[in-house]
Amino acid sequence: MRLTKAIIIVLLLFIISFPMASSKAHAGMFDRLKDIYQAPDKLAELKGQYESTKQMLEGQLEAQREQLELTRQQASDLLAQQEALLAQQEGLIAEQEELLKNNEALKLDNQTLIAQMEAAEAKKQSLFSKAILIAVSLIAVLAAYALSVRIWRFVVWRKQRRSGHGHEAMLP
Repeated sequence: MRLTKAIIIVLLLFIISFPMASSKAHAGMFDRLKDIYQAPDKLAELKGQYESTKQMLEGQLEAQREQLELTRQQASDLLAQQEALLAQQEGLIAEQEELLKNNEALKLDNQTLIAQMEAAEAKKQSLFSKAILIAVSLIAVLAAYALSVRIWRFVVWRKQRRSGHGHEAMLP
């Protein structure tokens, strides 16, 4: 029983002291009337704060709109620049393809000219070889002629010497 009385007393003290421990203070009637009569001043102050906040927010909104318009303009300029660069790139690609075709044609022409030069060089070499062969043949023929004349004269000299018609003093 004592324990239950002690618990009841603690609970009653707790219930009684609980409202006192609250963080809110309750204003009296005089304070409430004072607040009611000062409400227009506070309302004017709140209205001024509202207007200044509204103007500040409208200024920020206008700045954001200007920034957005500037960003849109920059995006538009960048898009136009990108399209111009793409068109330029396509032109350069077409020009490069044309140059590659011209390069291939020039390679074929170059190969043809090289083949012609090799054929001309071979012909020149052939003519040179023929000229050397003709010159050597001509020299050989002249040498053979000169040798045959000498041999013929020697043979004639020996015949004349045997037959006794020749002069001993005349030697070839």
